[in-house]
Amino acid sequence: MKIDSLEIFHVAMPLIYPWRTAYGADYDIHSVLVKATSGDHFAWAESTPLEKPAYSPEGAASVYLNVSEYFAPRVVDGVYDSDPKKDKNATIFEKISYDQVLNKKLNIMDATAVVVCRDNNLPLRVFNLIEKDALINTMTNERVGTLVGH
Repeated sequence: MKIDSLEIFHVAMPLIYPWRTAYGADYDIHSVLVKATSGDHFAWAESTPLEKPAYSPEGAASVYLNVSEYFAPRVVDGVYDSDPKKDKNATIFEKISYDQVLNKKLNIMDATAVVVCRDNNLPLRVFNLIEKDALINTMTNERVGTLVGH
């Protein structure tokens, strides 16, 4: 099964009463919701941690970060000029510059991370990690996905 798209939401829902513990009080419960779509099928996943890690190392911000920055990018096959799920004419870039990614607001990853890579001359390769032999092909310099660089 191929995942066509992921939608990631970080929501805070107010509690009727604050949850008070030795470390303080929480006034909201935080949830990270993920909707995965494949063709006409979809599935939801949820994590409902506290806003900040307390009794567990899991916090809403870390869950959201891991899903949006590490998991989700591994189920795409490259950088497109528009959303290929919404635009049938979307074109994948074989190569694109950091500045183009930022100026076109392509949101392939956090903008600060793109700037850090640009300023330190660290090339990025956006590709589908789940695809058979994709990692081996990128390590052997075969064209896979999109190369982001200068």
